[in-house]
Amino acid sequence: MAAITAVVELLGLGEGLLSTVSDAVRRWLRPGAAIIPGTVEVRLAPIGLRGLRERLSVADLDYGVDFSHLEAASRNVPRSMYIWPDAVLCPAQTLWRTDLPYGGPETISMRAEFAVEAAGTVNAFGGWFRSDLGGGVVLSNAPPSAAPSWEQAVFPLVHAVEVAPGDRIRVDLETDTTADTTWTWATQVLRGEVELAAFQQSTRDVRLLKSI
Repeated sequence: MAAITAVVELLGLGEGLLSTVSDAVRRWLRPGAAIIPGTVEVRLAPIGLRGLRERLSVADLDYGVDFSHLEAASRNVPRSMYIWPDAVLCPAQTLWRTDLPYGGPETISMRAEFAVEAAGTVNAFGGWFRSDLGGGVVLSNAPPSAAPSWEQAVFPLVHAVEVAPGDRIRVDLETDTTADTTWTWATQVLRGEVELAAFQQSTRDVRLLKSI
Protein backbone atom coordinates (compact mmCIF):
# COMPACT_ATOMS: atom_id res chain seq x y z
CA MET A 1 0.00 0.00 0.00
CA ALA A 2 2.76 2.43 0.89
CA ALA A 3 4.46 1.76 -2.43
CA ILE A 4 1.35 2.71 -4.37
CA THR A 5 0.82 5.84 -2.29
CA ALA A 6 4.39 6.86 -3.03
CA VAL A 7 3.63 6.60 -6.74
CA VAL A 8 0.80 9.12 -6.68
CA GLU A 9 2.95 11.47 -4.63
CA LEU A 10 5.58 11.22 -7.34
CA LEU A 11 2.92 12.05 -9.94
CA GLY A 12 1.91 15.14 -7.97
CA LEU A 13 -1.50 13.83 -6.86
CA GLY A 14 -0.67 12.20 -3.53
CA GLU A 15 -1.72 12.87 0.06
CA GLY A 16 -5.12 14.12 -1.03
CA LEU A 17 -3.62 17.15 -2.74
CA LEU A 18 -6.61 18.00 -4.92
CA SER A 19 -9.29 17.70 -2.23
CA THR A 20 -7.12 19.23 0.51
CA VAL A 21 -6.26 22.35 -1.48
CA SER A 22 -9.88 22.80 -2.57
CA ASP A 23 -11.07 22.54 1.02
CA ALA A 24 -8.41 24.95 2.28
CA VAL A 25 -9.26 27.53 -0.40
CA ARG A 26 -12.95 27.30 0.42
CA ARG A 27 -12.51 27.71 4.17
CA TRP A 28 -9.44 29.88 4.66
CA LEU A 29 -8.40 31.91 1.64
CA ARG A 30 -9.65 35.24 0.46
CA PRO A 31 -10.65 35.57 -3.21
CA GLY A 32 -7.60 36.03 -5.40
CA ALA A 33 -5.13 34.60 -2.86
CA ALA A 34 -2.08 32.85 -4.28
CA ILE A 35 -1.99 29.04 -4.25
CA ILE A 36 1.31 27.15 -4.29
CA PRO A 37 1.56 25.08 -6.38
CA GLY A 38 -0.74 26.77 -8.85
CA THR A 39 -0.83 23.88 -11.31
CA VAL A 40 -0.15 20.15 -11.44
CA GLU A 41 0.77 18.24 -14.59
CA VAL A 42 1.06 14.46 -14.97
CA ARG A 43 3.74 13.50 -17.50
CA LEU A 44 4.17 9.99 -18.93
CA ALA A 45 6.41 8.14 -21.40
CA PRO A 46 6.96 4.52 -22.50
CA ILE A 47 10.18 3.18 -21.01
CA GLY A 48 12.47 0.18 -21.26
CA LEU A 49 13.82 -0.25 -17.74
CA ARG A 50 16.73 -2.67 -17.33
CA GLY A 51 16.21 -5.30 -14.66
CA LEU A 52 12.52 -4.49 -14.21
CA ARG A 53 11.36 -8.11 -14.39
CA GLU A 54 13.77 -9.11 -11.63
CA ARG A 55 12.73 -6.16 -9.47
CA LEU A 56 9.06 -7.09 -9.80
CA SER A 57 9.58 -10.80 -9.21
CA VAL A 58 8.60 -12.40 -5.91
CA ALA A 59 10.54 -15.58 -6.70
CA ASP A 60 13.34 -14.70 -4.28
CA LEU A 61 11.05 -14.11 -1.30
CA ASP A 62 11.92 -16.77 1.25
CA TYR A 63 9.80 -16.67 4.39
CA GLY A 64 8.59 -20.24 4.33
CA VAL A 65 5.55 -19.16 2.31
CA ASP A 66 4.71 -19.85 -1.33
CA PHE A 67 4.46 -16.43 -3.00
CA SER A 68 4.28 -17.76 -6.56
CA HIS A 69 0.60 -16.84 -6.93
CA LEU A 70 1.58 -13.18 -6.51
CA GLU A 71 3.91 -13.20 -9.53
CA ALA A 72 1.28 -11.92 -11.96
CA ALA A 73 -0.27 -9.60 -9.38
CA SER A 74 3.07 -7.89 -8.84
CA ARG A 75 2.77 -6.40 -12.35
CA ASN A 76 -0.52 -4.72 -11.39
CA VAL A 77 1.14 -2.54 -8.76
CA PRO A 78 2.78 0.75 -9.73
CA ARG A 79 6.20 1.33 -8.17
CA SER A 80 8.53 4.21 -7.47
CA MET A 81 11.94 3.78 -9.14
CA TYR A 82 14.66 5.92 -10.64
CA ILE A 83 14.32 6.27 -14.42
CA TRP A 84 17.40 7.39 -16.33
CA PRO A 85 16.96 9.30 -19.60
CA ASP A 86 18.31 6.46 -21.76
CA ALA A 87 15.37 4.29 -20.63
CA VAL A 88 12.79 6.71 -22.09
CA LEU A 89 11.73 5.37 -25.51
CA CYS A 90 9.45 8.22 -26.66
CA PRO A 91 9.20 11.88 -25.71
CA ALA A 92 7.05 12.35 -22.61
CA GLN A 93 3.57 13.80 -22.97
CA THR A 94 1.39 15.72 -20.54
CA LEU A 95 -1.57 13.39 -19.94
CA TRP A 96 -3.39 15.65 -17.52
CA ARG A 97 -3.12 19.16 -16.15
CA THR A 98 -5.16 21.16 -13.69
CA ASP A 99 -5.09 24.53 -12.03
CA LEU A 100 -5.55 24.57 -8.29
CA PRO A 101 -8.00 24.54 -6.65
CA TYR A 102 -9.34 21.56 -8.58
CA GLY A 103 -13.04 21.57 -9.38
CA GLY A 104 -13.36 18.63 -11.76
CA PRO A 105 -14.82 15.12 -11.48
CA GLU A 106 -13.61 12.58 -8.93
CA THR A 107 -12.52 10.18 -11.67
CA ILE A 108 -9.48 11.43 -13.57
CA SER A 109 -9.10 9.86 -17.02
CA MET A 110 -5.96 10.34 -19.11
CA ARG A 111 -5.08 9.16 -22.62
CA ALA A 112 -2.07 9.39 -24.92
CA GLU A 113 -0.57 7.84 -28.04
CA PHE A 114 3.19 7.68 -28.52
CA ALA A 115 5.03 7.24 -31.82
CA VAL A 116 8.07 4.99 -31.58
CA GLU A 117 11.13 6.59 -33.18
CA ALA A 118 13.78 3.93 -32.52
CA ALA A 119 13.77 0.16 -32.01
CA GLY A 120 13.69 -0.97 -28.42
CA THR A 121 11.90 -2.92 -25.71
CA VAL A 122 9.03 -1.33 -23.81
CA ASN A 123 8.20 -2.87 -20.45
CA ALA A 124 6.52 -0.04 -18.53
CA PHE A 125 5.35 3.53 -18.50
CA GLY A 126 7.32 6.05 -16.52
CA GLY A 127 5.56 9.00 -14.93
CA TRP A 128 6.47 12.21 -13.13
CA PHE A 129 4.96 15.58 -12.31
CA ARG A 130 5.51 19.23 -13.14
CA SER A 131 4.14 22.05 -10.99
CA ASP A 132 4.14 25.82 -11.30
CA LEU A 133 5.17 27.43 -7.99
CA GLY A 134 4.72 30.96 -9.29
CA GLY A 135 7.13 33.62 -10.48
CA GLY A 136 8.47 31.36 -13.21
CA VAL A 137 9.60 28.71 -10.71
CA VAL A 138 8.83 25.13 -11.79
CA LEU A 139 9.13 22.01 -9.63
CA SER A 140 9.49 18.63 -11.31
CA ASN A 141 10.91 15.19 -10.67
CA ALA A 142 11.47 14.44 -14.38
CA PRO A 143 14.45 12.18 -15.13
CA PRO A 144 17.25 12.36 -14.22
CA SER A 145 16.07 13.38 -10.75
CA ALA A 146 18.40 11.52 -8.39
CA ALA A 147 17.61 13.41 -5.17
CA PRO A 148 16.40 11.31 -2.20
CA SER A 149 12.62 10.71 -2.18
CA TRP A 150 12.23 12.01 -5.72
CA GLU A 151 12.06 8.85 -7.80
CA GLN A 152 9.61 8.48 -10.68
CA ALA A 153 6.45 6.39 -10.99
CA VAL A 154 6.66 3.12 -12.92
CA PHE A 155 3.56 1.36 -14.29
CA PRO A 156 4.75 -2.10 -15.41
CA LEU A 157 3.37 -3.94 -18.43
CA VAL A 158 2.34 -7.58 -18.15
CA HIS A 159 5.33 -8.46 -20.31
CA ALA A 160 7.91 -6.62 -22.40
CA VAL A 161 7.15 -5.85 -26.07
CA GLU A 162 9.71 -5.34 -28.84
CA VAL A 163 8.89 -2.19 -30.80
CA ALA A 164 10.21 -0.68 -34.04
CA PRO A 165 10.15 2.78 -35.61
CA GLY A 166 6.63 3.69 -36.67
CA ASP A 167 4.91 1.55 -34.04
CA ARG A 168 2.33 3.25 -31.83
CA ILE A 169 1.85 2.81 -28.10
CA ARG A 170 -1.50 3.82 -26.65
CA VAL A 171 -2.33 4.16 -22.97
CA ASP A 172 -5.48 4.96 -21.01
CA LEU A 173 -4.72 5.81 -17.38
CA GLU A 174 -7.35 6.35 -14.72
CA THR A 175 -7.30 7.24 -11.05
CA ASP A 176 -9.59 8.72 -8.43
CA THR A 177 -9.14 11.99 -6.54
CA THR A 178 -10.40 10.34 -3.36
CA ALA A 179 -8.43 7.08 -3.53
CA ASP A 180 -4.67 7.53 -3.67
CA THR A 181 -4.02 3.83 -4.21
CA THR A 182 -6.44 3.21 -7.10
CA TRP A 183 -5.00 3.05 -10.62
CA THR A 184 -6.06 1.41 -13.87
CA TRP A 185 -3.95 1.43 -17.03
CA ALA A 186 -4.80 -0.08 -20.41
CA THR A 187 -2.08 -0.46 -23.03
CA GLN A 188 -2.19 -1.20 -26.75
CA VAL A 189 0.85 -1.59 -29.01
CA LEU A 190 0.17 -1.28 -32.75
CA ARG A 191 2.21 -1.85 -35.89
CA GLY A 192 0.12 -0.36 -38.64
CA GLU A 193 -3.29 -1.93 -38.08
CA VAL A 194 -1.83 -5.02 -36.40
CA GLU A 195 -2.13 -5.23 -32.63
CA LEU A 196 1.16 -6.51 -31.19
CA ALA A 197 -0.01 -6.51 -27.58
CA ALA A 198 -2.83 -5.33 -25.35
CA PHE A 199 -2.96 -5.30 -21.56
CA GLN A 200 -5.53 -4.23 -18.98
CA GLN A 201 -4.10 -3.76 -15.49
CA SER A 202 -5.52 -2.38 -12.27
CA THR A 203 -4.85 -2.06 -8.57
CA ARG A 204 -8.56 -2.63 -8.08
CA ASP A 205 -8.09 -6.33 -8.79
CA VAL A 206 -4.87 -8.21 -8.10
CA ARG A 207 -5.75 -10.73 -10.79
CA LEU A 208 -4.41 -10.33 -14.29
CA LEU A 209 -7.48 -8.93 -16.06
CA LYS A 210 -6.45 -9.30 -19.69
CA SER A 211 -3.38 -10.27 -21.68
CA ILE A 212 -3.38 -10.73 -25.44
